[in-house]
Amino acid sequence: HFWGEHLPTSDAVAVGVIGAEMADIAGYAPRFVERYAPEAVVLTGGENDFLASRSPADILTHMKEAVAAIPKDTRILYLGTKPEPVAGRFLEGYLKYDKLVRDFIDTTPNVVYINNQRDMQSDDLYRWDGLHLSKQGYENLNRKVNVLMRPGLPLLDARRLGMDMSEVCPKVAPSPAGEGEGEVCQMPALPEKPHKEARAVEVVVEGVPV
Repeated sequence: HFWGEHLPTSDAVAVGVIGAEMADIAGYAPRFVERYAPEAVVLTGGENDFLASRSPADILTHMKEAVAAIPKDTRILYLGTKPEPVAGRFLEGYLKYDKLVRDFIDTTPNVVYINNQRDMQSDDLYRWDGLHLSKQGYENLNRKVNVLMRPGLPLLDARRLGMDMSEVCPKVAPSPAGEGEGEVCQMPALPEKPHKEARAVEVVVEGVPV
């Protein structure tokens, strides 16, 4: 939905559905994987489930189904929950769910968890409703995605960076002269023998809050 206007790269395809819960995402993920055959998937969802009073364990069950629909040689970036200003009552559940997701990802060789609780707290990252992301909020996510999808970035390094993106996108870093205003990402060094380069095709599967 809103991310369709702010995708991380020109080759990315947004397949988000407004109001989707994790069970919905698990249901339509196989169709999108078959249609686009992506080299990478950005997967986000679960927050709508809390509005429907789902338990963290139930949400995780469907999250696992969504991941299972994606080939094991396709890297998945899973966006953790965000501390939306108006969703304070769900914070405890968000944190429990994120912990369950991280535990699952530890046993899943192609998934990278992105922690959003540390650097997505500023009100200007959200629209007027305090729930949906603003342009700045999507830019923040895109910086994370672009860094973690660098060809040759090993899985373990990507997982380490995903837990604390301030290492690569510090808030205080100014843009170089002549490159516009705002923040820049400090790209981590790559190994001498990078992994096979993937096609720059990403499918962004998201459950957009209603």
